[in-house]
Amino acid sequence: MNAVTENNIDKVLEDISSIKTVINRNKPLLQQLLHPARLRLFFLLVGLNLIAICLVLFFLIQHYGYFAAIPYPGRGVIYIALAVDLILIQIFKRRVFLSSAQKIDPKLTLMGILKEIFTFRIIHVYVPIIVLVTLLGFYFAHHRIPYYIVPTISIGVGLLYNFIGSIIDLRQYLIFGYWTLVTGVLAILYTVVPALIVLAVSMGGGMLLMSISGFFSPELNAEE
Repeated sequence: MNAVTENNIDKVLEDISSIKTVINRNKPLLQQLLHPARLRLFFLLVGLNLIAICLVLFFLIQHYGYFAAIPYPGRGVIYIALAVDLILIQIFKRRVFLSSAQKIDPKLTLMGILKEIFTFRIIHVYVPIIVLVTLLGFYFAHHRIPYYIVPTISIGVGLLYNFIGSIIDLRQYLIFGYWTLVTGVLAILYTVVPALIVLAVSMGGGMLLMSISGFFSPELNAEE
């Protein structure tokens, strides 16, 4: 009887080992594609870029009193710089995601990546959160309390990243999600902190955390 039991246990252990091997060998595409180890340079650039922009705008506003008081040529340069910066970030993001995807499967295209990311379940979580954050942003702007727009964005991004982290089983996204959630809630509770500093710490700091985690995380490979 003991021999039979031991044989059964050995068989179960072999089956578990086999299942784990199959799972490791067939990791979901999203988990490979969005792993911070593949996107660490992107997160680093976005984090540093956002922090730099926030600090520059913060010190300009501190100097002139408020944004509209900045001399018009200066404001024009700021608008142009922000637009160029946004375009360059989008181009860099596209190149990084495409490069990351083609390391997994050379046949993947940008549209293929978007289809993999924005699945039915993910879309129906993204859309309500984005709509809610947008409506709250308009509400705060209309009632002339724009400060609360930044914490609302942080909380919305936190909810999205928590969802992504739970779906693709990557704790780095959960860390980022909880970071932006907590900093967003704290910003609402302690409004003495300027909105630009909140944005730098919450979103910029969160991106740096993602980048650091990527440098210290082993990269997932399709062949594993």
